[in-house]
Parts: sequence; structure tokens; C-alpha cells
Amino acid sequence: MPTTSAPFAKLCILAISLAFLTSTAFAQSQATTGNIEGRVVDPKGAVVPGVDVTATNQATGFEKSSTSDSDGNYVIVLLPPGSYAVKTSAPSGFQGASYSNVAVTVGGKTPLEVTLGLAGAEAVTVDVTAEGAVVETSRTSVSTTINSRAIENLPVNGRNYLDFATLTPGVIRDPTRQGDLSVGGQKGTLNSLQVDGVDNNNTFFGQAFGRTGVRPPYQFSEESVQEFQVNQNGFSAEYGRSGGAIINVVTKSGTNEFHGGAFEYFRDESLNANPTANKTSQAQRLLPNKRTPQQINQFGARVGGPIVKNRAFFFFTYDGQRQKLTNPVDATNLSGASAAVRAALTPKLGTYPIGRDQDVFMGKGDISVNDSNQLTLRFNRQNFTGANNESTGPQSVLEHTGSSLAKTTTFSGTLASTLSQKLVNEFRFQLARDSEPGEANSDQPEARIGAAVATSTTTFLNIGRNNFSPRETTIKRGQIVDNLLYTTGRHAFKGGIDFNFDRILNFFPGFFSGQYTFNNYNAFGTNTPSGFQQAFAGAGTTGATTHPDLSDYGFYFQDEWKFTPKLTLNLGVRYDLETLARPPVQNPDPQLISRGLDTSTRISDTNNLAPRFGFSYAFDDKSVLRGGYGIYYSRTTGIMLGTAHSQNGISVRNFSLNAAQIALAGLVYPNVLSAPPAVGASPISIFLFAKDYAQPYVQQGRLAYEREIRKNMSLSVTYMFFKGVHLSRTRDINLPAPTLVTATAGTSSFQYPRFVAPRPLSNYARINLFESTGNSRYNALALQFQRRFSKGWQFLATYTFSNAKDDRPDQTAVVPGNGGDDVKIVFNQQSIRDDYATSDVDVPHRFVFSSVREFGTFKKSNNKFLRALLSDYTFSSITQINSGVTYTATVGADLNNDGNRFNDRAPGTVRNQFRTRYFWQSDMRITRLFRLGETIRLKLIAEGFNLSNRTNVIAPNINLYSGFTGTGPGPFALSTPTGNLRFGLPRTFFPSRELQLAIKLDF
Repeated sequence: MPTTSAPFAKLCILAISLAFLTSTAFAQSQATTGNIEGRVVDPKGAVVPGVDVTATNQATGFEKSSTSDSDGNYVIVLLPPGSYAVKTSAPSGFQGASYSNVAVTVGGKTPLEVTLGLAGAEAVTVDVTAEGAVVETSRTSVSTTINSRAIENLPVNGRNYLDFATLTPGVIRDPTRQGDLSVGGQKGTLNSLQVDGVDNNNTFFGQAFGRTGVRPPYQFSEESVQEFQVNQNGFSAEYGRSGGAIINVVTKSGTNEFHGGAFEYFRDESLNANPTANKTSQAQRLLPNKRTPQQINQFGARVGGPIVKNRAFFFFTYDGQRQKLTNPVDATNLSGASAAVRAALTPKLGTYPIGRDQDVFMGKGDISVNDSNQLTLRFNRQNFTGANNESTGPQSVLEHTGSSLAKTTTFSGTLASTLSQKLVNEFRFQLARDSEPGEANSDQPEARIGAAVATSTTTFLNIGRNNFSPRETTIKRGQIVDNLLYTTGRHAFKGGIDFNFDRILNFFPGFFSGQYTFNNYNAFGTNTPSGFQQAFAGAGTTGATTHPDLSDYGFYFQDEWKFTPKLTLNLGVRYDLETLARPPVQNPDPQLISRGLDTSTRISDTNNLAPRFGFSYAFDDKSVLRGGYGIYYSRTTGIMLGTAHSQNGISVRNFSLNAAQIALAGLVYPNVLSAPPAVGASPISIFLFAKDYAQPYVQQGRLAYEREIRKNMSLSVTYMFFKGVHLSRTRDINLPAPTLVTATAGTSSFQYPRFVAPRPLSNYARINLFESTGNSRYNALALQFQRRFSKGWQFLATYTFSNAKDDRPDQTAVVPGNGGDDVKIVFNQQSIRDDYATSDVDVPHRFVFSSVREFGTFKKSNNKFLRALLSDYTFSSITQINSGVTYTATVGADLNNDGNRFNDRAPGTVRNQFRTRYFWQSDMRITRLFRLGETIRLKLIAEGFNLSNRTNVIAPNINLYSGFTGTGPGPFALSTPTGNLRFGLPRTFFPSRELQLAIKLDF
């Protein structure tokens, strides 16, 4: 396969050099740490200046200090998440104070008002777990932290820790793209995931590194994640490249005590309910009254401890998964085919295995170089093999698939340096690689065989090599971040740089192996294909191999100003620049040049200045009003850039032959062409960027009130606003003006736009323009009721009432003719506004409740057996109830004649007019703890997902009409066969009830 030859190392060296040169001029971020801040007061509430306040991590001995200013304010920054002991000096006339179990969370601002005692009085000692403030009165953004207790105890199907993000307001799984999180009504490509303060995004596909959640389950083991913060709205200028949410993940570290453990999770179909799909789909004919075979084992271990007490620590995890699934193949109507056809196809049929095996390793070291410098280094490796994952489904045989691989490697580090009590610097770096090749099980050309004996059909059996494998996408990354924080008086100044360089190899040989189409089994038996297509690399080009390299440069400055003891202002500005490698080939066709279309158009959007403003007003230490507004720029995906590099009409040439041309070329299945043919050069589709293309951005605003309503409990009410501007899309500009024609369906008639004149540029089919004309709007009212852990119980309850509208923006529609891509394109590509309606990710009502309840020793009986039986249980649960998925009524044919049959709405309907019934799922985990000595703990775990076995619909049947009769500019009639009575009925489903058993050993 092709290899990357970009000057990657030189760019990394240049970036690191720039970072060191500027390390005294820019400031620090809170992506991996938190603060403790507040005032020092006397027993009467008067401020006390000049008091030294020291925070000590209770697990590692790490210390940082601050001194109260003239207003009594102090702030201790750059504290790794954990529990801290806080002590003060004892100025003249006062007694020092000490506080224990002060919780610091990632990105958090833990409020702690320190009250000194009078000299000679009893020393002030407080356990903050029971007495500390709940509300962060100086935080201006809308964010939620998922703590380690939730991560370790809540049930999550597949153990992907990112699923916990959906516990927070405004966050859902995007129903249109598997694996994505949608925040504030925005597409998942607009989010940003950071792990230990460095970029963990796959910039090509616009998803997480390794594309976790698509095929690989996760890149970091749940055992290695300490906690993470979901910044849903209004994050400060230190964060960029995200118009949706910033998710900050912090991995675990070693402590002064040796700790470790091992685990095994087991799942088998015998523990599950029979899936709804088995009862309703064609697969039921292959596996009557049987559960789909499924066996999943997830296992691993962790260990951490001191290398040198209070100075150096290590932490290591290993996580393995072995998953065995099956793919049944359904050759509809094959029994009616000839004996020769049955003999040729039957050996290719039958159920074949699908495997999803993964091994993940992480090693981490934390070193206190001296009292002023702390160094952290982390290495993570993911090896995923998805056997036969390339092409699945009941019409894809074993030879039509192949193995999907994902191998990611990340090495990152952080050096936090206290230059003085007021000046702190933080330097981070990352070297990473994300390699995702796909293999092929066959070297024969693809053949699509209509699943009917002698007639045409829309269902095809697929044999031979699938048309996009083998393939490869590999990203090599170098990143440096350098930040500085300077605190003085009421101000905390921050500034920083973040440079990220991705060198990308993309190899996507679509149709290079050839594809035959046979209308039915008889045609296959007589070897009379109706069509053939094959692609070739253009002379002097790299063909299907591209290098869509991306470079990101970020700069920010911010002032967190304690304007008054109650009012905090957060004022900042950020500048983001994304440079994209210029498409290397200009198509010289005069038709394009006459229209000002240049396939080598380079993206140059250099005015991405993003102001940020936030405030918080604390009425008292139990209630706060926070709000603000900001602009947040996002990235352009590498998949758009890579497509513009290759699909220019020169680098890749696709030839389509009809039956007569196949015969003229002397082509007989399974042979393919050795060179481009003299015929079949039909108009091609090309992709290019609009000259005025701009980076997408989102305006975010919020207003929130939070109040501590009871001890350890808080309630917040938040209004959130997101407005997407210049969002990316793909649009075909090679269409004539539409003609309104009359469509009839029974006794009803409609006016329908139809493109009946020839395409303006006759040498081309679609001319797909990547442009920034998308818009979105999201309004939400979110309620969040939270109890922090106390007396064995914590919970988080959220309700979001929202409305999301857009005109179908998307950054991933790059394959013409592919249903998954073509459905993302607007219905009338000359009138985008017609598609402005309810968004694909609109979920008007969403309620989520998560709870962890720990029961220690049972004390209500003196019976030893009863006490032993009923002690040491933990019950945890997640319940989700929300509105159903939106969907559009379609026609099942290219009604408007734009060359796309997947985006045609049924006449008389609007986009996303319909919705499935509401979603409801309850998951639960029960854990029984056995104490084996003083330090060894054995846990037996039973988990259930969708315990009520509710049938939750992923997608319904959407064809209101299956086709139409009539051609040309005149009227046509829609067909309404009996089969379309299935419109709106369920087609695919979320999993039925599944049970999982586990055993964990901790020490």
C-alpha cells in the first residue's frame, strides 16, 4: 500500500521550537486540572490578607500554595483531580485552619472559604466531604463532570466511557452517524475530545481517534479513566476547534499506595432476550426461534503505585475484548433460480463469523522533578481487528467483506512549572498515529445480482470484492501546547498556543477492481450483465492515493477578573487558523474554467477571531447566576479535503458501460479491463471547494441559575443557545432550473420541482461543491438536579426541553450514489432554504437519571449470617426517556431527476415531518463486595441493559410511495402498492434486553 512521505518530523521540530520561544508569553489551560479558590476570613467574616494557603494531594503528597491578597482572595491552580488537604498559616492573633477531603475535578473551580480561628481558640478542622460548598460560584460555562465513582459503577453497554457524556444536558447520540455525539443540535464532527489535555480527534473522519464507537469499542479502557468534564456551552478562550462541546478526559495516575486489580466481563446470547429484529426480519427465516449468536468477553488488569514516595508514581492498564458475532446471508428468491445459478451461488451463502477483538495498553508516569516542576508522561496503544467487518448485512457474502483494522498509538507529556507564586507555565506535547486499513477477502470483481428470477428488483446479492477495499487511512500527528497563567490582585491572566499538525495518507480505490450489475438471477446465469463500471488512475496522478494534510494553529488570551467578591467576569479572545493542503490537480476543462470552477482551489480563511464573554454572580455561597456569549470555530474534515484531492475528473476516471458497450469491449464476467476503454466515458462527478469557503462556526449563549437546595444537593436551570453559521455541506451545482410538474397519488395532486433539461456542463454529471452555506439553530431549557456523593449515595437527574432546526449541513457526504451519503444532501439543491426544518438530531424532550447507591455493613440485625448476606451491595442505574427519532417520508425513486434517489421527499410533506415513538431504556448494575482481608476486595457484578425489554426503534420504513410512472417534463403518477402500508413501521431496533456478568478483584 502507499506510504506517507510528508516532512512530518521537520514540522514537529519547528513547532516545538516555537513553543519554547513563546513559553514566557502565553498562558495555561484547565484541560487536565482544577482550582481551589475562595477567601480567607476571620470568625466575623472580615477578610484576612497575607495568609498562606497550601493544598496537599492526599494520595500523592503533591503540594501547591497561594497567599491571600488584600481582599482576602486566594486561588490555587494546576491541581490534578483528586482529594486535597488544605491548611493555612497562622498570622498574628489567629489560629490556623485545616480542611480535608477537598474535591478537585477536571476544569472545576472548587469553592472553599477558609475561616481562621482566634488565637487560643480550638483549631478549625473541617471534613469538606460533609460540609463543603456544592455550587461553583465563579464558573461561567455550562459543564458537567462525570466523576470516578460514576465511571466505575454505572452500567454502560460495551464499557465505552464516552457514553457517560449522554448523562449531561443537551448531549445525545447522533442518530444519523453511528458513534457520534451531538451537542446543542450540532453534528458530531463539530465536537472536540481531549485526553490529558491533548487532541484525541480523528480529523479525517471527524470522530474520536480510532473511530471508537463505530467498530472499535474504545481507545482508552474504562479502568484508565479517572474522570471527565463535558463542556456543553460557553467554554472559555483556552478551548477551540469545537462548535459543539469540549470533552476533557483525565486518565488515572499512581499514588503513594500500591493499588491494582483484574476484571472479566462476560456476555452470551443465552443471557439475552430474543432480539426484536429476529422476530421481524428476513434473518428470522435463517434462525427460527433462536437468539442471534453473540459472545463477548472483556477482561484486563491495572496496577499503580509509588516509584519514590511523594516524588514519582506509575500506573498501567491492559484491556482486552474478544467478541464473536454472526452475519447471516439471505439470498431472496434463489430457490426459483436455475440449477446452475443455485450451484454457483449456494456455496457462497450461509452464516459467517464476525469478530471484534481488541487489546488496549496504557502506561503512565508522574514525576515531581523538584518542588517547582511536575512531569507526566503517558503512552497508549490500541490494536483492533474487526474480522469480516468491512461489508456486513444479509446481502453481503463472506467474500464480499474483509477485516477492518484500527491501530492507534499516542505518546504525550505535560511539564507543569511553578515559576513563582503568581506565575505558572504548562507545556504539553503529543506524538500520535491512527492507522485504519481495511482488507479484502477476494480479488474477484464485485457483482451485484438482483434478487429476483427474471424481473428487476431493488434488492441485490453482493459477491466478489466490495468496491472500496482494500483501503487505508493513516494520520500521523505532532502537537505542542504551551500556556502561562499569571495571577495578580483580582485578575488571573491566561494565554496560550496550541499547534496541531496532521499528516494524512488516504487510499480509497473505489471501483478500481470493477463492478458488474446483473438485473436478476437469470441474467447472472446467462452472463448478461446490464452494467459494468471500473475506475482508473489518471496519467501522471496519484489516483486513489491522497495526502489531505491539516495544520491547526490556535492562540488565545483571557482575563478572569474578580470584579467584586460576588461578580466574576471571564473576558477572552481566541484565534484559530486551519490550513489545508492545496488540491494538487487543476482540471483544465474549458467548461469548468468558463464557470470559474477550479479543482485546485485552496482553502484560505484567515479571519477566525473568536471573542468570548462570561460572567458569574454569586448571590451567596449557595446560589449563582452565570451567563455569557461566544463564537466557536470548528474544523473542516480531512475526508472533504481528500475527496477534493482525488475526485477532480483527472486523478480518478470512472467508466460506466451499458450492456451493448460491455459486449463491444468483449468483456465477460469475471474479467475486468486492463486499461481505460474507448467507450463508457460517460459524464463524471467531481468535487471541489467553493472559492469563498469559510470555516464553520457556532455562536453559543447561555443564562443559568444554580442553587444549593439541600445539603449536598443542587438544582440548576439553564437556557442554552447555539447558532451554526457557515456550516459545511455538499451541493450539486450542475443542475438546470427546475420545472414544476404535477404529481398525482390517487385522488390527490401536487406540484413538484423536476430537473428535466440537460445539465448545464454536459461533460459532467454532478459537480459537487463543498461550500459553507449551512445554518442551524438550537434552543434549550435544561434542568439539572444533582447530589454529590454523601452517605453512600450520589445521583444526577437532567431534563432537556429543546428545539433544533437546520438546513441539513454535513461534512461527510463524499460518495455519489451511496445511500448513506446521498441522503445527507438537500432535496432541491437550488433552494437550500426548502430544507430548513426540524433537524435530524432534534430531541424535544429528554430525561436522564443516573444513580450510585452504596450500602455498607447491614446493621439492623445482630444475626451474623443475615448481616453477611445483606452487607456491601452497590446498586447503580441509568434511565433514559426521550422523544423518538425524526424521519422524512420518501418516494423510493429519483422523483426530481437530480441523479440522487435517496433525498426525494414525498409530495405534500416536509423534511422530518414524522417521528418514531418515544425511547425508554433502563439499565442497572448490582455489585456485591466481598472483603478478603484488609486490602483485597472481590466484586461480583450483574448488569442488565434495557431491563424492561422495550422495543425501541432506530429507524422506520420511510417510503411513503415506492416509485412513479411517467418521464420527461410532463405530469407523473405516484404508485401506492400494498407494501407501502409499512410506512412508519419499525425497520431497525435498539438492542433488546441484554445481561452481563462480571468479576473484579481489587487490592
